[in-house]
Amino acid sequence: MVTLAESNQAERKDCFQQAGHEVTLIVSLVNFGQELLAKSRTNKRDGRLMGKRLRKKELLAEIATERTRLMELVESISKRQFNLPGINSADWSIKDVLTHLLDWETRVVNWCEVGQRGEVLDMPGDGFKWNQLKDLNALIQKRHSRKSIKRVLEEFDAAHEKTQALIRGLNDKQLTTIGYFDWTGKSWTLSDYLRGNTASHYKWARTKIRKWLAKLD
Repeated sequence: MVTLAESNQAERKDCFQQAGHEVTLIVSLVNFGQELLAKSRTNKRDGRLMGKRLRKKELLAEIATERTRLMELVESISKRQFNLPGINSADWSIKDVLTHLLDWETRVVNWCEVGQRGEVLDMPGDGFKWNQLKDLNALIQKRHSRKSIKRVLEEFDAAHEKTQALIRGLNDKQLTTIGYFDWTGKSWTLSDYLRGNTASHYKWARTKIRKWLAKLD
């Protein structure tokens, strides 16, 4: 019998193989997964992956560092530029990038909360499958498109605070043990999911925005 976790894992694998456009979250997750494979080794004694699979203190520190770097860049930009399109092939603005980040960060926190309660998860959410992320990301952009910049920044801060509270309530074993939570599957830890939707995602966004700004000069 194929479990829900195995089914989700298979869909993620298919999506990784098919992902070709740069605007989706899956690109950063694929790169992150490749980094883990290249730099991590299995500790057979406790089932954890050592290396870039971060424990709580390290995870919180990396999230803080990458978010600070992102926000320093964002705060240096004139508010009139926040709605200008062209950051990626989907023609996103800075506001679109930030809503993309906060939406996915909110999603992973929700997955954690639902998974901890032992309930069935809708992953990645809104009825979409992992090989439909382009459509899901388009829906996310549309859903947040009428929000003001002020509201987006407030929600981005709120998502960050909720993520921090979640991580602080977990221990290293819960974060770094493969299979500790059924929904994370057989290859990814909870730390991987959290890192992919926070620190790694912030870095992706910062790179995109910097390249776009350079083209404007």
